[in-house]
Amino acid sequence: MLEDIPYPIGVTESPLKKEIDDSILNESGDRRSLYLSELTLHPNAAGFFNQFRGRFENVHYITLSWDYSALSPTGYPYLNFKCNKLPLEIMAAETHHFTGDGMTIFPEKKVVDSLNACLFFFKNRKVENTVDDILEHVERIVNNSHLRQELSKMTFDSTHPEKEKLSKLAELLYLDIEDFLCTMKKLKHLSTVNCKYDLNQNWKIYDEQVIEKDLVRITLKKRKY
Repeated sequence: MLEDIPYPIGVTESPLKKEIDDSILNESGDRRSLYLSELTLHPNAAGFFNQFRGRFENVHYITLSWDYSALSPTGYPYLNFKCNKLPLEIMAAETHHFTGDGMTIFPEKKVVDSLNACLFFFKNRKVENTVDDILEHVERIVNNSHLRQELSKMTFDSTHPEKEKLSKLAELLYLDIEDFLCTMKKLKHLSTVNCKYDLNQNWKIYDEQVIEKDLVRITLKKRKY
């Protein structure tokens, strides 16, 4: 029994017990969510003709989020999403403000260990590339991914080596989606933004984070309830 092991002088808690506790996944006591509230297109993201004429760019986004629960990764917008407003018509250097808190990335719920999200931004320059066709292909990639398969096996007694494996599988999934966006005709990949929020970070009731990468600048809104 752990209680029967004598501790060294000055130690009041079993080092073995602490090691065991650290290997167990923790869940937040409150519910948390993540939103995309603003999107700004870099001037260089515009095509020459559109930039010269001052025309809009047709910008799309796909977001993917997950934690270390047994739930599958959540993608927005998903196939046949009724509130889908894509593509966004944005001019170079213009900012699009999403209504309310913003576009949902991570739905409001308790978080296990960390909130992980990846956002993909791209332009669609071909009418034949319908939004549903793109989302259907991405949905297929996510559903067939090793990340989704391994998440379904997660339990609260899962240990750190399993977390490391899941992180690597997530990186591979992000690359698969990015490869699809880069290789599909008439799609121009603008940026991929990857972020992670651990439970031990200072979560405020309301917080914003601005991230600038490649050809976009975004504002993410974190909330807890």
